[in-house]
Amino acid sequence: MFSKIDSAITALTSEEEFSPKWTKLLSLFFLLLSCSLTFVTFTKPSWYFFTKEFTLKPGVIETIIGLSLVAPLYLRNILKWSMSIYGIISFILILLVFSSFITFAEGGDSSSSTTQFLIFTAVLISWLGIRPLPGFSWVLVFISAVYNIITTNAGLGFLGFVYILSGFLGLILHSGLNPGYLFKEISTDFSKSWKNTKTTRDIIQEDMQTIRNKIAANKNQ
Repeated sequence: MFSKIDSAITALTSEEEFSPKWTKLLSLFFLLLSCSLTFVTFTKPSWYFFTKEFTLKPGVIETIIGLSLVAPLYLRNILKWSMSIYGIISFILILLVFSSFITFAEGGDSSSSTTQFLIFTAVLISWLGIRPLPGFSWVLVFISAVYNIITTNAGLGFLGFVYILSGFLGLILHSGLNPGYLFKEISTDFSKSWKNTKTTRDIIQEDMQTIRNKIAANKNQ
């Protein structure tokens, strides 16, 4: 009996890393667990004593936003792409995790069109490349997201913890990075660095002048 306890303690305290096959298998397992929770129907409080049912299943807008966040992580080789069954399955599950998290930030699939408009506009502005504006737009997004996450959390309960943890574990195992570095890289794509007021104004003016110059050059051609 003591030998079994000692073996269990040895296994639990071992720092020997998983083999590549086990790492990939566990990554798929945790990602699949997180994704499976997006199809569960939850109930959250609504106006007064009413309740509202919702899921975390992403729609077209959430999928587009999720793709715009996942693509740079593959581009920087933080997430690993391979032309294989594992690579394709991982991509689908990771995209679903990111897209469902956007749905989560919106307050579920029953969210208002205003929240969807704010998030979609913020991502679109980020991709247009006018440097300071994403910071302003993401502020509105996060204010909306914080409110929706608080209300949505009441419906998810403990399953919300399982959803976030399993998704993050799946990403860690897939990327092979430590949690701190992975979180830093993901948060970089959710937020932009802030500039002081004068620098922000100067950069906006510079970008707008560049746009005007391009328009004038096209007219002269």
